Amino acid sequence: MLQFPTAATADLEVIEISPDDCLGELETFTITVQASPPPTSITGPTEVCANEVGVTYTATSFANTTYTWTVPAGASFTYVGAPNSPEILVNFGDTGGNIEVTPISSGGCSGATATQPVTVNQRPILDPSLDATACSQENIGITLGAAGTSPVGAATYNIIASVAPGLIANLGPTTGNGLTAAAIFN
Repeated sequence: MLQFPTAATADLEVIEISPDDCLGELETFTITVQASPPPTSITGPTEVCANEVGVTYTATSFANTTYTWTVPAGASFTYVGAPNSPEILVNFGDTGGNIEVTPISSGGCSGATATQPVTVNQRPILDPSLDATACSQENIGITLGAAGTSPVGAATYNIIASVAPGLIANLGPTTGNGLTAAAIFN
């Protein structure tokens, strides 16, 4: 087997020899060696949340090169810009795995595949039985917590809706990020 380390055009001369040591005619072949893309790398997060969408991954961009991407099982992707571009948006499922990209030169030569492992972290599931009824002027605590079927517990809570009139903060603000489970009190 012949191997050509750099792009070039060269002539290869071959004479066939039969099992009886008879020489064939001299044949000349022109070999055109096209360059493969140089090594590429992937930039993008190595950890995402389950079912996260629109996560950007980018490969090193080279002129006259297209890119073939693969994503973990349960994930999908779209190219940013033209098909086979060096940038994609990934919509993850709930399974991690490898993101891989292979650069391909305009001559059809593949470069080395770059791999980036991605961990998919599971999302907590809020206990659906948290609805509560309270009489006015009655103290009732609402304790936020993860459902028993939640794959992970919650460390903090992001309370997005404003608190209804009559509910007061038990331990500080009732809206914002990083609130504790006991943030709301009537």
